[in-house]
Amino acid sequence: MVGDVAVGGHAPISVQSMTVTRTADVEGTLQQVYELAMAGADIVRCTCNEVEAAEGLARIVPRSPVPIVADIHHQYRLALAALEAGVHCLRLNPGNISDRKEVEQVIEQELGLTIERAFVDFDRKPLAAASIGQVHRARLPNGTDAVVKIQRPNAPQKIEADLELLYQAARIVRERVKALRFINTVGLVDEFARSIRSELDYGREAINAERFKRNFAGNPRVRVPNVYRPYSSRRVLTLDYLDGTELSRLELDGWNVEQRRRLAYGIAEAWMEMIFRHGFFHGDPHPANIICLADGPVGLIDFGQAGRFSDEDLSRLTALFIDAVNENVEMLPKLSLIHIS
Repeated sequence: MVGDVAVGGHAPISVQSMTVTRTADVEGTLQQVYELAMAGADIVRCTCNEVEAAEGLARIVPRSPVPIVADIHHQYRLALAALEAGVHCLRLNPGNISDRKEVEQVIEQELGLTIERAFVDFDRKPLAAASIGQVHRARLPNGTDAVVKIQRPNAPQKIEADLELLYQAARIVRERVKALRFINTVGLVDEFARSIRSELDYGREAINAERFKRNFAGNPRVRVPNVYRPYSSRRVLTLDYLDGTELSRLELDGWNVEQRRRLAYGIAEAWMEMIFRHGFFHGDPHPANIICLADGPVGLIDFGQAGRFSDEDLSRLTALFIDAVNENVEMLPKLSLIHIS
């Protein structure tokens, strides 16, 4: 048992725990969940120390009578992170002519220059990769260390094909899964489609990056890279290289409590400033998009998703935050309708 969690003046929430192993059958595990629910559990926390166990748990969640929180072992979270970092890259390798030509064509079409003319140096090995694009280190003619984000060839067509599959799945779920009819599955795909399509325009991302740069211009604790417009377009984005370590790759074993607290406070303060002072915030703050810089500040990258608050929204959000801190639970539902554009 994890224990009871009190929320404001409301009755405590009962959180019960159990361990799921790879040898556990789905029906047996589901029966354990039902027994915990019958015993009064409001939430069941399942610890999975093996990949097979997590896969089995995924089949149980839709049939569970109470919410399930999965606690996956640290080593498997690291394995998933490694898979994310290892997304296939279009290698600029002389032995792989088709890949080399594809990337060179994107740069030439967008910038009107060859790689050799645009950059003094261009690292043939991608620094990072994702589903839409990949990032290479480079040096500009003025000697600036930079990163060049290049959109994958045919990315828009592939995304539209994937979206069509998602729409088909959403319609099937809406029509056939009664337990999920309270969710607007097609609406969820609509929202995702708007977001992913906007990320295809690196010009929009450049505008976001420049706005973050202006907003944090006077803050020495947050660093935002410069955008180099002559080397940027809708499918190519060139920014300063930030010398540091991704939050997801930090080795925290050697950090003391004060160092960890300073980092956590720095990240929290950055987002509080975005939300409550600027009304414009980074919309994709996963650990690979936050850089711990060698000289101390927190660095931000990947500005494809950003949110904006109106003055009215900021007023409501401020009141919501104050009531949450003061545990004024009765007021929270009345203030929770905030529009994020």
